[in-house]
Amino acid sequence: MKKLLSCNESDGNCFEDERDGQTYKTTAEISGLVWMAENLNYAADASLCYDKSAENCAKYGRLYEIKSYYDSKNLCPDGWRMPDTTEWHSLFESVGGKNVAGLHLKSKTGWQEENGGINGIDDYKFSALPGGLAYSQNNFNFMAVDAYFMTSSKVPDGDNKYVVNLLYNDKNAIFTSYGERVFVSVRCVKGTLSSSSSVASSSSVKSSSSSAPPSSSSFGSSGSFRFNHDGEVYEVNYVTYNGVVWMNENLAFNHKSTESGHVYNNNSNQDAPIEFFTWSKAQSVCPEGWRLPSSKEFKNSSGLEEISHLNGKNKNILKGHFLYKYWNEKDYGGMYWTGTRNEDTVDVIMFKQKVEEGKIVRVKVDDQNELSLLFSVFCVKDGGKLAETKERTSTTPITFSREKIFGVDHMVVQIGEQKWLAENFMYDAEGAAVCNATKVDCSKTGYFYTYDQALTIINNDNFRNGGWKLPTSEDIQTLVAAVGGNHYKLISYYGFDERGKNEFGFNIVRTGHYENEEYTTSYSYEACFWRFAVKEGYQDPSVCFPGGGADDVTYGTTTKSGERYPVRLIWTDPNNH
Repeated sequence: MKKLLSCNESDGNCFEDERDGQTYKTTAEISGLVWMAENLNYAADASLCYDKSAENCAKYGRLYEIKSYYDSKNLCPDGWRMPDTTEWHSLFESVGGKNVAGLHLKSKTGWQEENGGINGIDDYKFSALPGGLAYSQNNFNFMAVDAYFMTSSKVPDGDNKYVVNLLYNDKNAIFTSYGERVFVSVRCVKGTLSSSSSVASSSSVKSSSSSAPPSSSSFGSSGSFRFNHDGEVYEVNYVTYNGVVWMNENLAFNHKSTESGHVYNNNSNQDAPIEFFTWSKAQSVCPEGWRLPSSKEFKNSSGLEEISHLNGKNKNILKGHFLYKYWNEKDYGGMYWTGTRNEDTVDVIMFKQKVEEGKIVRVKVDDQNELSLLFSVFCVKDGGKLAETKERTSTTPITFSREKIFGVDHMVVQIGEQKWLAENFMYDAEGAAVCNATKVDCSKTGYFYTYDQALTIINNDNFRNGGWKLPTSEDIQTLVAAVGGNHYKLISYYGFDERGKNEFGFNIVRTGHYENEEYTTSYSYEACFWRFAVKEGYQDPSVCFPGGGADDVTYGTTTKSGERYPVRLIWTDPNNH
């Protein structure tokens, strides 16, 4: 008989199965449900131990034949039940979605690590172990590799049952199905599943208990707290780090609002949670006792991402942002307001899912058009004295702004001492620029120019005037050096190359080009632009940022007639010429 000495029934996170006296650890309540944190090990009919070994039953629990429990015959202890697919799906969503549920639900040890295998982080104490399955009473597979959990849900128009599968080499969780003679593990559940309006973290929590936030002294290293907003109660996760309590998810409200400064997640879907805020609204949206973080607090929080969800690694909370002209980087990045304002800029925390640490950037605000900047919010509160200095590694300063060039709004980014367009040039000179909207999205690619047209439009062959110019090879080399010598920090990861990080908001996208006035998507692993150089004969100078694993930016020339590339401009101070 399995008896867990580590399970202390007085702490409320374990229970005893009265049928055989075995005890089981349990999770805290997750969206209204409490789950067994160990596999069922009750010696019921049509059950067996992996390899018929009692040691395997003690560690992984028993495997149960799907056929014998096809009609949801209750296998679980009194008051518990076998979960259906809806309850499993709710669990996945509560821990960040199916794409990362495996990472959060798998135990920290015990999973095969060879061939790309990964253990979990087990931050919800579900502690899933890879118990494998049996195709018959003598055919066992996948112990220490994969986990399979029976559901009570049948596959429509078939004899199979849905089974939850966690894989050794993946972060996700999947639903699969198996026939009636297969043996798999069982996790039991109890409680009532919260409705969509009562699930934590973008929804209100229905509760008769006090909704007052706990005091600073009652905040532990991590957990959740509740607060009241416009008559509804919300529950938000937090972590405490170096003397500051940080919300561990985006602040979001699930009710419709006409109040200025509230924006829905795509600026039109009013059934979705409000997840973006203007600068002025962000200053007053935090719960009582909470506030926006200062840039100083964030700069002194190196290591915060390792214990939190804020950079989207452990749980993807990154919802993108609206920066001047476009909605950007949903699921790939996020920008968060701080409470630090400078003369005409606000310090903003910028996270990228493929970048380990967030960074402080500056964003020029437009007080006349607040809806041009819509960012997420997480709030903080004092959690005690700073334990130690945890300064982040200083990075090249970044400032975003918007400027009119030839009457057209363009996004601009200053990286170190250089100021560049943060998108391709969008000036549609009559009879010059080309953009075939049936083949490419002009708002993403910009317009395409011959080299002579580009020079004529911006007068780049007369450097003494300063202003916006075609970059030289030296300008580009300075840019790449400023971001650490890795051009993948400048290129986009979606629509270009999975190695791209876009860490500095430079937003290089793959565009294709024109040859003999015909658009082509060749050069599929690079993005090319015109650069300024003294022409030799008919050789027009270009620069290409490669993807596909190539190491270096390339500088070349072309002699093809009618070839057109996009343009990226750099600002040259007229006072220096």
